[in-house]
Order: sequence, then structure tokens, then C-alpha cells
Amino acid sequence: RRRTEEEERRKGEQAHRKSEDEDRKHREEETRHKGETDRRRREEELRRQEDVRRVKEEGDRKRRDEEQLKKNEETKRLTLEQQRKEEERAHKEEQQRKDEDERRRRMESQIAKARSYFASGDFEHASVEVAKALVNDPMNVDALDLEGKIKEAETGEGGLPGEIPEESEEQPVAQQKPKVK
Repeated sequence: RRRTEEEERRKGEQAHRKSEDEDRKHREEETRHKGETDRRRREEELRRQEDVRRVKEEGDRKRRDEEQLKKNEETKRLTLEQQRKEEERAHKEEQQRKDEDERRRRMESQIAKARSYFASGDFEHASVEVAKALVNDPMNVDALDLEGKIKEAETGEGGLPGEIPEESEEQPVAQQKPKVK
């Protein structure tokens, strides 16, 4: 009986140890499974964080690229605008120079015509040409000088080279001048 009791006790202890071993193995399996699940969760979280970081970096890079592109486009636009303004200014200066040259040539031509008329005694046309020249440049010394000579000649205060003698004292000076056309 003792033997049987002892055997039963041993069997009970063995069953108990076996049950404890199975419980321990089950707990270890649960712990291992929980650890594996936690590890997967952490890895997934790290992957998700890495994806978020990568997406954010890509967004930041895109934004920087777009900003740089906008800056480049703005710089290009400003450069083109500056070139256009410079070309416009150069064109305007060229046009002003051409206009000034044309005005100067016109004045020289008018003064030359006035001298020719004056030399031929046609004071009226000489005066008109001098007046045209003075409209373009009221301070032109040549035109002012010629105007003075014409006025002197018209009033008879000065003389012309090869002055025409007066035919009659009763006729006004303007009528004494021959008209050459």
C-alpha cells in the first residue's frame, strides 16, 4: 500500500510537474508570441515613422525645388525685364540722337537757305528761314547773328556786301529789294 501510495503520489507529482511544465511552456510560448507581436508592432511603427519621415522629406525637397524654380523664374523674368528696359532705353536714346541729328541738319539747312536768300537780297525769305531755325533752337548763335544782319539790312542800318543803291527816298526799303526766287 505504501508503494501504491508512493506510486500514486509520484504519479500525482509527475502529473503536477507535467502540468506545471505545460503551463510554463504555454506561458513561455505566450511570452514569446507576445514578444514577437511587440517586435512586429515596433518594426511596423518604425517603418511607418520612416515612411512619414521620407514623405515629409520628399515634400520638403519638392517645396525647396519649387521655391528654387520660382526664384530662378523670377530672376529670369527680372533679367528679361531689365534687358527689355535697357533695350528700350537704348532705343529711346538712339531715337533722341536721331531726332537731334535731324533737328540739327534741318537747322543747318534752314540757316544755309537763309544765308543764300540774304546774300541774294531776299530778306523776307531769309527772315522766314531764320525764324524756322530759331523755333528749333532759340539760342542758336548763327541764326541769331543772321537775324540781326537781316534786320539791319531791312532797316537800312547796316550794309550788305554789294549793297543795292536806293532808287528813291520816298520808297520804303523793303520795296527796293529785288526778290530772287
